[in-house]
Amino acid sequence: MAISGNARRDKTSETSSQKLVKNYVIYDGLASHIYKIKAINVCLTILTLGIYSFWGKVRIRKYLARSFALRGDRFEYSGKGGELFKGFLKAAPILIFLIYPFIAGASYDTNDEELPLYLALWTFLSIIMFMTLLPMVKYMAMRYRLSRTRWRAIRGMLTGKVSGFLWVSLKASLLTMVTLGIYKPFADIKRFEYVANHLHVGNLQASFDYAAHHGLLKTYILTIVSMVLMFLVGSALLGTPTVLEAIGIGGVPNLLVTLCYIIGILFLSVGISVCLQFYKAKLIQAYMRGLKLGSLRFKSYVTGGKLAKFTIANGLILIFTLGMGRPIVLNRKMRFWSQGIVIGGDIESECNKIQQAQSENKDGLGEGVGEMMDLDMGL
Repeated sequence: MAISGNARRDKTSETSSQKLVKNYVIYDGLASHIYKIKAINVCLTILTLGIYSFWGKVRIRKYLARSFALRGDRFEYSGKGGELFKGFLKAAPILIFLIYPFIAGASYDTNDEELPLYLALWTFLSIIMFMTLLPMVKYMAMRYRLSRTRWRAIRGMLTGKVSGFLWVSLKASLLTMVTLGIYKPFADIKRFEYVANHLHVGNLQASFDYAAHHGLLKTYILTIVSMVLMFLVGSALLGTPTVLEAIGIGGVPNLLVTLCYIIGILFLSVGISVCLQFYKAKLIQAYMRGLKLGSLRFKSYVTGGKLAKFTIANGLILIFTLGMGRPIVLNRKMRFWSQGIVIGGDIESECNKIQQAQSENKDGLGEGVGEMMDLDMGL
C-alpha cells in the first residue's frame, strides 16, 4: 500500500565518495495506537485464559510493519496467530521437560533431604539442552518472521540449516569461554555473518564482509575496562558506610549514607548499562558496514552516546510509569532505529531485478518456543 505524497519523506541524496543514493526507512507509528491494540489484547487474553496472546502479538506486529515505509511503499506482516499457537503447542512438551527438574528440585530441602541422583542428572541435562536450544529457536524465529515480512509484495527469506547456525553459535560460545571473553566480538560477527549470508529478499541474496569488524575489539576492551571501573566505584560506595563504622568513625550523617547507597547502585546498574551501549552501537555499525544486498549498502549512524541517552530515557519512562509506558518505549525504539539506519544505492534498479522468493515457511515452531521463553528478536 502506497503512502501519500506528504508521507513520501525519503530523504535521498548522494554521498560525495561512493555516489550512492541514501534511502531512509520512515516510521510513522503512534504510541496511542499501540496502547489501543495492547488494551484490547490484554482484555481478550484474560477472557481466553491466555490463548488470545498469540493473535494479539500478531496484531502488534502487523501495525508496526505497516508503520514502516521505504520509497513510498509500506511493509506488511502476514503472520497468523494460529501459526504461533500451533508452534506453541508443539514446543510445550519440550519446555515442560526442561523446566520440570527445576520445579521438582525446589521442593526438596537440601539441608534435610538429599536431591535424588536422577533429578540432579535431569537438571544438568536440561541446562545443556536449554543452551543448545536457544540459538536454534532464535534462528527458526528469524526465518519465520522474514518469510512473513513483505515490501512491494517481495518477501524475505532465510535459508541455511538450523544445525549450521547451532554449530557456529556453539563454537563461538566455546571460544569466548576459553579466551575469557576476549573472542566475544568475533563471536558476535560470526553469528551475524551466518545469518546475513543466508538472507534473501525475493531471489536477491545478501552477503557479509567479515573484515567489517575492524576496530570492534578495541571498543569491546574499552567497554570491559569501563564496566570494571564502574563496578569497583559502585562497590566502594556501597561499602563505604560499613568500612567507616568498622574502623570506629561514627556519627556519619544518614543523608551521606543514603547518598553513598544511591550513587553506588547507579554506578552498578546505570553505569554498567551505559558502558554496554557503546559496544552495542559499534557492533551494529559493523553489522551494517559489512552487509550487502546486490548493489545496496547499509550504514548505521547510531553512536554509543546516542544509544546510551536513548536507553536511559527508556528506563526512566518505564520506572516513572510503573511499566505502563511500554508502548511508548516500543514506539520510540521503532523510530530510533529507523532514523539510525540508512540504505545506500539504487533501490528501484534492484527491485526491477528481483523475483519472488520461494513459498512461505509454514513452521511456526521457533516462534512457539520463543513465546514461551519470552524471546523477541524484533522486526
